[in-house]
Amino acid sequence: MYHHCDGYPEGVGYCLLKILKMYKGWGASILVNQMIKKGNFEITFGRHNDIEYYYELNFDKEVVNCMEVDNWGDSMEILRHIDLQYDSEKDVNVDEEIFKEE
Repeated sequence: MYHHCDGYPEGVGYCLLKILKMYKGWGASILVNQMIKKGNFEITFGRHNDIEYYYELNFDKEVVNCMEVDNWGDSMEILRHIDLQYDSEKDVNVDEEIFKEE
């Protein structure tokens, strides 16, 4: 999935981590469909070369792996791994409307 802006760990990273914790038990397909359906993320099959951070979500373990990447060339290079731990001091708002059934 692709999120067009504010892909920083303090924004999208913590948002993804909070989403996994808030909606655990929903299952990956339901959660991802809701995120796409409401327009916050889009499905992508190609590599977007305008990203600085790449995220992998492990729905079973409720873990978000964050990597800072150099993605401006012909390939993506991982520069460093960033440990995301949920911290209420760095809390982000998650638009709960994303996850409400219509």
